[in-house]
Amino acid sequence: APRAEASDGGAPLTRVGTFNYCVNRGKRSFDAAFLDLAGRHPDYAGGALFTYFDTYGGKQHPDLGSWPRVVRLIERSVTNDFDNKQTFARQLQSTGCEHAFAKTYLSVDEALVGTEGCADALFFVKSPYGTAGKGMRVCSRAGLRETSVEAGHVIQRAVQDLALIDGHKFVVRFFVLIHDGTALAHRRAIAIIHGPAYDRTSTDYDVQICHDTSKVGSAVRCCPLGSLPEGAAWHRSIAQRVLEVFPALQPLLDRSSADRYCIIGLDALIDSTGAARLIEANMYPNLWDLVEEINVEVKQAMLRDALARMLLGESPPELQPMDVAALGS
Repeated sequence: APRAEASDGGAPLTRVGTFNYCVNRGKRSFDAAFLDLAGRHPDYAGGALFTYFDTYGGKQHPDLGSWPRVVRLIERSVTNDFDNKQTFARQLQSTGCEHAFAKTYLSVDEALVGTEGCADALFFVKSPYGTAGKGMRVCSRAGLRETSVEAGHVIQRAVQDLALIDGHKFVVRFFVLIHDGTALAHRRAIAIIHGPAYDRTSTDYDVQICHDTSKVGSAVRCCPLGSLPEGAAWHRSIAQRVLEVFPALQPLLDRSSADRYCIIGLDALIDSTGAARLIEANMYPNLWDLVEEINVEVKQAMLRDALARMLLGESPPELQPMDVAALGS
């Protein structure tokens, strides 16, 4: 079992077999991933310390002593511009990549002018750092006209003609590892299926936004994307879209190294033609879920393979360069 020890800085340092790690998010999933890895590699002698330490809110990286190798997240000074929806939207625009994402506007006037003649257009008003639907609202053109949009917020046009699962809207959470100058897609992804039946003109929060499985009485459900008949095709479509935003991701690729990485949780919709549209990038995605099937089948498997690449130099078959994933090879 994982054994926790106190570090010099008071943060937990955990050991499983000969693997050592310090994480402050998703620890149960990391514990399971390291248990799996230690079982496969009982003689590992790399001497590395792996860390997944999110410094959000002023948290300080603990003093973990001297190690021959420390694997760390790319610094927030780099990733914050990708977590902030407004600065990321500008990055997409400046690199000519915005077509891969649902159209994003930086002001009400820009959104209204950009959708003239589209009477049934809907918009999501998003706070710069909001995740999982927090601080988000959906409105029509008329509603947007009456809406006060705070500084820093973005207005994203809704993708309304969607592929559905049993008549319900769904969002795909797709994991990308950026490590040592390369972006890799993991084959395991999650379909988050909204509770109420879909109506393309609805401005109801639960129809359009809510995918909170922990909410009391929630009808939201999750399943591994690969368990769905069209899951493989949808995965390829999302990987193709990620390829198209590589120019915008260049600062992350440049900052990554053998010992610097990030794990991105990208959210995507699939339109009625089967094409993907990206809607959000989460630089610190939720790595543990209330749904145990999602933990075991997706998140722990993804982390195990990411760790195998970063710590052991392996090339797990389900962790693929993005161009390979886009071809579905």
